[in-house]
Amino acid sequence: MNDNLISEVETIYKREDVFAATLEYFGGDEMAADVWINKYALKDSNGNIYELTPDDMHKRIAKEFARIESKFDNSLSEKEIYNLLKNFKYIVPQGSPMAGIGNKYQVSSLSNCFVIGNDIESDSYGGILKLDQELVQLMKRRAGVGLDLSFIRPMGSPVKNSALTSTGVVPYMERYSNSTREVAQDGRRGALMESISINHPDAESFIDAKMDETKVTGANVSVRMSDEFMNASINENPFISKYPVDSLTPSFTKSIDAKKLWDKIIYNAWFRAEPGILFWDTIIKESIPDCYDDLGFKTTSTNPCLAGETMVAVADGRGEISIKELAEQGEDVPVYCYNENGKISIRYMRNPRITGYDVPVFKLTLDDGSVIRATELHKFKLKSGEYVELKNLKPGDSLQIMTKYEASIKDIFPKANSNSQDYLWLKNGNNKTSKSEHRLIAEFYNNCKIENGYVVHHKDYNSKNNSPQNLEIMTHEDHINLHKVNMIGDKNPMRRAKTEWSKEKWALYSKTMSEAVSGELNGRYSGFSEEDLRQASLELTTLLQRRFSTKDWQEYAKGKGLPSQFSNWRNTQLNGGIIGMAKWASMELGFDKFVDEDPRLVKTYYKLIKQGYDCEIIDGNVFINKLCEVCNQPMQVKYIYREASKHCNGICENKSKWSNPEIREKMIAGNRIRLDKEKELTKNKQLEIYSKLKFDLKRFPLQKEWEKACQTQNTPYRIGKHSPFKKYSILKEEAESYNHRVVSIEFDKNENVYNGTVDEFHNFFVAVNESKTSNNKRKSLYINNLQCGEITLCNNDSCRLLILNLYSYVINPFTSESKFDFKLFEKHVKIAQRLMDDLIELELEKIDAILSKIELDPEPDYIKYAEKQLWLNIKEKCINGRRTGLGITAEGDMLAALGIRYGTNEGNEFSNKVHQILKIAAYSASVDMAKDRGSFPIYNSEREENNPFIQRIKEEDPDLYSKMCKYGRRNIALLTIAPTGSVSILTQTTSGIEPAFLISYMRRRKINPNDTDVRVDFTDKVGDTWQNYPIFHHKFKDYLIAKGYNINEVEKMSIDEINKLIEDSPYFKATANDVDWVKKVEMQGMIQKHVDHSISVTVNLPKSVTQELVAKVYEMGWKSGCKGITVYRDGCRSGVLISNEESKTIDQSKIIKNNAPKRPKTLDCDIYQSTANGEQWVVIVGLLEGDPYEVFAFKPKKIHIPSRTKNGKLTKIKKGRYDLDIDGFVIENLSDHFETDEQEALTRMISMALRHGSDTKYIIDQLNKSEGTIVSFGKSIARTLKRYISDDEKSSEICSNCEQATLVYQEGCLRCTSCGLSKCG
Repeated sequence: MNDNLISEVETIYKREDVFAATLEYFGGDEMAADVWINKYALKDSNGNIYELTPDDMHKRIAKEFARIESKFDNSLSEKEIYNLLKNFKYIVPQGSPMAGIGNKYQVSSLSNCFVIGNDIESDSYGGILKLDQELVQLMKRRAGVGLDLSFIRPMGSPVKNSALTSTGVVPYMERYSNSTREVAQDGRRGALMESISINHPDAESFIDAKMDETKVTGANVSVRMSDEFMNASINENPFISKYPVDSLTPSFTKSIDAKKLWDKIIYNAWFRAEPGILFWDTIIKESIPDCYDDLGFKTTSTNPCLAGETMVAVADGRGEISIKELAEQGEDVPVYCYNENGKISIRYMRNPRITGYDVPVFKLTLDDGSVIRATELHKFKLKSGEYVELKNLKPGDSLQIMTKYEASIKDIFPKANSNSQDYLWLKNGNNKTSKSEHRLIAEFYNNCKIENGYVVHHKDYNSKNNSPQNLEIMTHEDHINLHKVNMIGDKNPMRRAKTEWSKEKWALYSKTMSEAVSGELNGRYSGFSEEDLRQASLELTTLLQRRFSTKDWQEYAKGKGLPSQFSNWRNTQLNGGIIGMAKWASMELGFDKFVDEDPRLVKTYYKLIKQGYDCEIIDGNVFINKLCEVCNQPMQVKYIYREASKHCNGICENKSKWSNPEIREKMIAGNRIRLDKEKELTKNKQLEIYSKLKFDLKRFPLQKEWEKACQTQNTPYRIGKHSPFKKYSILKEEAESYNHRVVSIEFDKNENVYNGTVDEFHNFFVAVNESKTSNNKRKSLYINNLQCGEITLCNNDSCRLLILNLYSYVINPFTSESKFDFKLFEKHVKIAQRLMDDLIELELEKIDAILSKIELDPEPDYIKYAEKQLWLNIKEKCINGRRTGLGITAEGDMLAALGIRYGTNEGNEFSNKVHQILKIAAYSASVDMAKDRGSFPIYNSEREENNPFIQRIKEEDPDLYSKMCKYGRRNIALLTIAPTGSVSILTQTTSGIEPAFLISYMRRRKINPNDTDVRVDFTDKVGDTWQNYPIFHHKFKDYLIAKGYNINEVEKMSIDEINKLIEDSPYFKATANDVDWVKKVEMQGMIQKHVDHSISVTVNLPKSVTQELVAKVYEMGWKSGCKGITVYRDGCRSGVLISNEESKTIDQSKIIKNNAPKRPKTLDCDIYQSTANGEQWVVIVGLLEGDPYEVFAFKPKKIHIPSRTKNGKLTKIKKGRYDLDIDGFVIENLSDHFETDEQEALTRMISMALRHGSDTKYIIDQLNKSEGTIVSFGKSIARTLKRYISDDEKSSEICSNCEQATLVYQEGCLRCTSCGLSKCG
């Protein structure tokens, strides 16, 4: 029999067909069908669906699990796995694994959740923004993220930037929350949990932040409670908060009233259901991974360092200073570094210091002979943007370089009208624009950006003295006036210097002045007579056979030792200087045909004649005579277009271009931009080829050698005006600044090493070489490296989730013969843990796919570095720990099916037994896999021997503990009870270890009162009649059937009769709002002893509960050994906004006016294809900072946009005219595309309402009331705007089924939190 359960040929299904088939699969459960289609069905980026029902999904998952299983002994077959997954009966992959396993259409992770974080020392902007980027990168791969903010300095603590004091934690809560809201996962925002230590001085502000409903809307918050604080609050003792939170010698402390803060936490939890509480000491004490904290399972950092003689590029005008000298000086010093965009910046290096005594130092030799000495862990930046430890560098690796060199303004900007002195300039290894050192230093020390019209003045008139004290920012006009006044006569500082300076100072000044403008190298040096110069001009004209140019003369003069430029006096004597002398010589020798034309044109003219072109000089340009390739008529083109220009006019050109599909496509895409990018890529490729050739030859390559290497690699090699390099010598010089290649790495000796901490960007430059520019001026080269202690090791961990459906292990449920099949359960737990380990193998494949995609992305490597490093760290952690998250669902239904009431002593004891067996079976499976597959790499039984969780296993199953010590364990930690809300909708059971939420609620359907067997329960205002009918919890229906009831008959019963049935069932007093909360917390504490991770559980309390009772819940959770707990009081999310001050009443009798934010010229926009009342529409939503700002809507026939197009740009050209730009394809004047004036008017009104801050929900409500010819138009816009309503935001509507005001928006769809009604079914 063929075990292959899934066809290789995939079919695309229509959504309506999928919904119909899935609705039948779930027995008419619209919510389950909706959840599966939206979250877990196999889809591509265009929304095509490839699975008809969950059965197809289970076959897909089984196929992938079986593929991994086949790599190991005693493998499970695809069919065996499928039978365990089928109908969500036994084993259920949770969330990301269900959507991602075997999904070739999305590059996503299979991990459900990640934890990210930095060192406690990494609270700079760089460290904070690094986490922001990591958060976004993870959420776009379907992940939830946990983030602790205890590392951020408290509000008011000193910082050494322009603000002088820290803003504290709360602004960054909002930042991370906003990032979460901005990243959509299949239309859903990501999940973020923010936490803080109660030790942190900002803990109270953190707790209060969620009291404002408009703040931190994209995150849940929790507080890490210590045992010390809990005891202090109970005993009403003071408590010392501090920063750093775990430091024995904190830099910041304050005494707080622990009882008062605890009361605030309780009030906020009672009023807003947040914060949640994490009992941190219990978590750390019980944590098995923390047994390996020094191996990367607790945040740590490396300690890379430099040898003392290493020269650091300081940004205070001193050039380079050895790091040893900086340490001896003992002061903070400004240094050059790269910012997050790879641009040269300045930041302070704090506390240069000895960081290691008598440690091994290695010698890194580069291809120019320079040497750097550092420890093996010190990281250097490669040309690719990646930082690599010295020990991992390989010969030929290219290091990133910064160049500092002397040059005049004329050297940098050849067209500038300037005869300035030489300045110092900085250029990074990407060969971008040079930056003047004096300007960078002046901006840094003055904490400002120098605007246009301002310059930096050197007070001592030494343009290379860039000491901050020597620099003054002033207007360009003031600078000119200053020089006019201070450079006249005796005020000239150089004149005063001769008498006022000492001989030593004058000698030092003379030495530092540029050699290029001193002595006989000065172009104005007078050593030749006019006759000498005229004779030379005749010789040069004879040689060229034409009038020479200024450049011709300068090159000729350089070879003959003649002056290359003349003084004003000399220019007068020669009747116009070089040009006048050139004209005179041409006339003397009879070359007068083109005597008044530019010599460069004449040179070009004769060159083209030699090449066989028919050309002539007209109006200062050289023209080529040729025939049009389309109409064959004579035409003239400028010589620079002699090959490119092939047509006599635009008509012929368009005929040619538009007949060629390739050219047409390039024109639409923006050919010029592409060509510019190609030129930049060519330039970098040419430099790379030169650099590698130089490394391979061990010398400078000849031009012919370089050209041949370029040809071999299919790279352009022409040198000239229209290529990246005009001369080969320019390429050679730029290549020196392009990179340095590693030649060798070898151990040198042991010695003391040094480093410092650089603000924000945590890197700096060290000098490696000094040379000369082509103008014989000084040039220094530097390489970039990371500071000591910045790179955290493996601070990212992840977990994948899989659950067992406990209800399915109850034999004969809801009968007197019911029992739990412990034998089958234990067998399946072991299989499930095996599949969990297979899931890690699948995740590693997914991570490799993500890394491959990052490599193929077109962005520069320095942009991709953070994302790449993040996934490399996650991969390393995944390999070293192989963490799993095996859990359960349907605890409430399991107990009810066994006739046991949830929240009783009997129920707690039975649950404790189930979870104990789950623990032992899972750990047994992990030990067996360690024997067969190998343990997780860092397993060490001695590290774990005192861990309380491991000790309990030793007591409960000594044989298992002995086997574990002998063979190890496959996974560092195994078990969790995760949130299972969506998955439990699919299993149609209670969620996790929670009780049932509701047993029954009412819906309403319209009836004909004249029909038989109907009951009129409600008559609406228009006279229609309705009958209420009950909706039951799925397993309660199983209970009714087991007790012999006919469901159809029960549905006709009155509410009182139905309530009597519930009272007789095991669900009575066992729902979320009426369960014994004390027993519930006790149960959580009992189960926690068998779960090595945490448990997700919410204590649901009635609306009338007091704050004192909430406090007891939390305190009991702490004393019961829970790792965390959350309280939800019925209705607590719908309170009014208050603060610590008395709440203020808003006068609702007045209209509050506001101003719309000014529209930028260009807005990002989202583009949707929508259908309403059978008509298709294209809806365009302009976005201002992510919020809807304006809308347009059109029929597809009026404005054709491909369905795959999701985004574009809306540009306001003038009042009333808006253009849509889609990747270079522009649709002009959108107003021209409306079908009717009504449509245009309606979009204008909607846009006006959005701009002025009207509630999007009310706009949608009004649009849904549209009548007449615009009903379809209005509803299409309404459906689109729903996507921008925050999850859990309440609607003004009343639920039509249960008549409760509990409709909220979730994923852009109205759902009732009371009865479960979905309006997207």
